[in-house]
Amino acid sequence: MHLGTEPFLEVERILREVAAAGSAAPVAGAEEVMRACGDSGRTVAVLSTSSGTAVETYLGRNGLRSLVGAVVAVPPASAR
Repeated sequence: MHLGTEPFLEVERILREVAAAGSAAPVAGAEEVMRACGDSGRTVAVLSTSSGTAVETYLGRNGLRSLVGAVVAVPPASAR
């Protein structure tokens, strides 16, 4: 069975997104808004066109993961 290049392209895309997430600067005021939402009983969700791995990398690197209740991101190609 030949898988073609799609799985490799998917891995390459995710690796590029994770690398970018590792160096992306937080948006000014975002943490404060996220904390205010949590303090007022609201759940914060992140919706992204990036991979879930990249979003989780960004949130973890910036100490924001505990402020987010849900991440909705692009699923791997195998799940589409």
